[in-house]
Amino acid sequence: MDRSEESGASFTGNSRVSAYADLDGDGCLDLIVAGFHPLTLLQGRCPESNHWLEVRLEGTRSNRDGIGARITVQAGSGAQTAEMGPQGGGFQNSLLRSLHFGLGREDRVDSVEVRWPSGTRQVLRGVATDQVLLIREETEEGI
Repeated sequence: MDRSEESGASFTGNSRVSAYADLDGDGCLDLIVAGFHPLTLLQGRCPESNHWLEVRLEGTRSNRDGIGARITVQAGSGAQTAEMGPQGGGFQNSLLRSLHFGLGREDRVDSVEVRWPSGTRQVLRGVATDQVLLIREETEEGI
């Protein structure tokens, strides 16, 4: 079954620029492609029953964007770990300053653990799904 037309992926031609983001706030990542042809949007489609969590970091002792921090999201019987990387995605590409976790049917996050480059370990429990979560690095005094 060919769904390229429906998804917007039926364009042909060269491209040199791309970026991804959840442009419509539905929890599904969308892809923007540009370059030698008009701007193309490949819109992500997810079942409404799927849940997600987007994590953004703000370093206080570590670097401001939390680059190098490792984030582990525990939801139900599964866990996902990702590392915050530099924001460039390559030549003329762009990446978000956040990490996106697809949670499927899990409607609650048991815990989010951040291991900051400074060595600080931070754990949040009972986090709601379907949101952008900003985590600010705690100082020694605990903010």
